[in-house]
Amino acid sequence: MADVITYREAVAEGIAREMRRDPTVVCLGEDIGAAEGVFKTTTGLFREFGPDRVWDTPISEQAIVGAALGAAMTGLRPVAEIMFSDFLACCWDYVANEIPKVRYMTGGQVTVPLVIRTANGGGLGFGAQHSQAVENWVLTVPGVKIVAPSTPADVVGLMAAAIRSDDPVVVFEHKGLFASKGEPAPADHVVELGRAATVREGSDVTLVALASTVPMALTAAEQLARGGGLRGGAGPALPGPARRVGRARLGREDLAAGHGRGEPLPGRLGRDRRRARRRRGLRAARRPDPPGRRRVRAVALRGRPRGPGPAHRRVGGRRRTAAGRLLATARPR
Repeated sequence: MADVITYREAVAEGIAREMRRDPTVVCLGEDIGAAEGVFKTTTGLFREFGPDRVWDTPISEQAIVGAALGAAMTGLRPVAEIMFSDFLACCWDYVANEIPKVRYMTGGQVTVPLVIRTANGGGLGFGAQHSQAVENWVLTVPGVKIVAPSTPADVVGLMAAAIRSDDPVVVFEHKGLFASKGEPAPADHVVELGRAATVREGSDVTLVALASTVPMALTAAEQLARGGGLRGGAGPALPGPARRVGRARLGREDLAAGHGRGEPLPGRLGRDRRRARRRRGLRAARRPDPPGRRRVRAVALRGRPRGPGPAHRRVGGRRRTAAGRLLATARPR
């Protein structure tokens, strides 16, 4: 076995291992057969497994994912390639409305062991419709799992777990990592879905990263470690380390505009903090107030005001919202 392997080679190796292990695993996508994929991530598959298990498809994302859905519902384990993750928009009805709902709508009688592979991320000059990081699109869809490996070994291990899963999984392979190298995966290597890996220990802050931002986080940690320990994590399953350390920073490439899509992890951490604050506030509420303090305390329990304006007034040296005023007037003074 080679001392190192590239990320793109690991993609083909991970698929090949599962195709050797399970004859129901098939691959389909544009130019994945004799051409071996536009990013050369299916090298050797067509030669080894032939056209019966490696299917070249028309240029239609809807056809690719629709055929994969039907194959999965009838006993196969298809691995469908969408050439660029941006093109998930072309088959989004299948990804968001059909595939994730089959198990639920059939009461568990039909499963969809389906993997969608796609090249994700920017920074390589492929153009506006070929350079987005869109894992946050899929992260908002219940019933679909996502993985975004950062090393060749993780590619193989997560690919194995994704193909063996009875639920649909979208595998985001970062284009900027295809040429990166790392240790090859050991035999029978499987990485559990949904569990983070702590890749660097520390005590000052938790860095959460995925795919290409993992090496960035490690580089930042090395640069900052001279001033104190840091914790670097790969994957979304924190909040344990974050609670122990007390501070967290999320490294991500996908767009955060609107602070809605792709926010489950920050929201989860924020909820933990809000619950802790709420518990502290409720404990304080049970203690009797000294005279003249009730109006000020009402403001504190309602939270921090959003900004100055006619809806805000100062009471007891603190700014308070109209909702806070209503709560204060309902209390004895």
